[in-house]
Amino acid sequence: MPATCIEVAMDSIGGMSGGPVVNDDGWLVGIISSSFEGGPTYVTLLWDALRLSVSGAPQSVWPEGDVNLFMGRELGLVFIKGDGTLDEKGNVTITLSTPEMEQLAKFSDPIHVTRRDALSCTRKFLDDAQLESFEEKWSREMEEAASTAALEHLGRLTLPSVCEFLAAADIHANCLTSIRHFSVEDFEGLEDPAVISVEEREGTTLTVSYSFDLLSVIWTVEISSTDYFSRAADFEEHFLNVAVDGETTSMEVIQRCFFEAELLFNPVSEEFTRASITRSGVKHRRRRDQARSK
Repeated sequence: MPATCIEVAMDSIGGMSGGPVVNDDGWLVGIISSSFEGGPTYVTLLWDALRLSVSGAPQSVWPEGDVNLFMGRELGLVFIKGDGTLDEKGNVTITLSTPEMEQLAKFSDPIHVTRRDALSCTRKFLDDAQLESFEEKWSREMEEAASTAALEHLGRLTLPSVCEFLAAADIHANCLTSIRHFSVEDFEGLEDPAVISVEEREGTTLTVSYSFDLLSVIWTVEISSTDYFSRAADFEEHFLNVAVDGETTSMEVIQRCFFEAELLFNPVSEEFTRASITRSGVKHRRRRDQARSK
């Protein structure tokens, strides 16, 4: 089987694969994976279902196509018991209780099970309590270091890379090719910060994996006034605060961007000594939010 399953003494017929399996209280506990004529049926555990997306959601409920359980939770249509998160990469992280973890390990192929104590022989991470304490104590400093690193990262981008960011706002390529210079600033600050992990290295340094959003990144671009007047309607459809100054025209566009960063912390001096961005991208606004803003 592709994942840990429960064998159930029941019969299911072709076409039921992928269907929901609920318990006596009506909670979804798994999905039908496969079956044999006359039984048994194999039910994939729910954590496999968490990473799946399905199409065909009603447009009135979710107008953006594919939907998953986490999106349903955001809409108030789904309640998820337990500690489960979905990151920007689509990775699902589930924190299990000790009995649940022991059961999962017992019924999984041993070759795919790595115990934390074995992992700790080579790498040492702060446990949940230490992680919570570290985040509570240093959250403000982490936010400052991360937001500064994010702006420096965006400011060092090449013009083609900036155009890739702006293309996420559905700006036509003909407009993007006219850009000669750019600058970037943060308007509203950092949002949705999360400490992914804190690893001890070389005894005196902590490496912090950190994710966050910048709610309103303002890109200011410059083009020739000739290009602007030749396609003014196209530019004004996507850009704000257009200002013509002789041969140069400047304009702005606002995006919400997400980042992952690596922060180095010195416990002795109690300061973050380095911050670097390891991943960045653009968060699209949902269509209903766009409609509401208009």
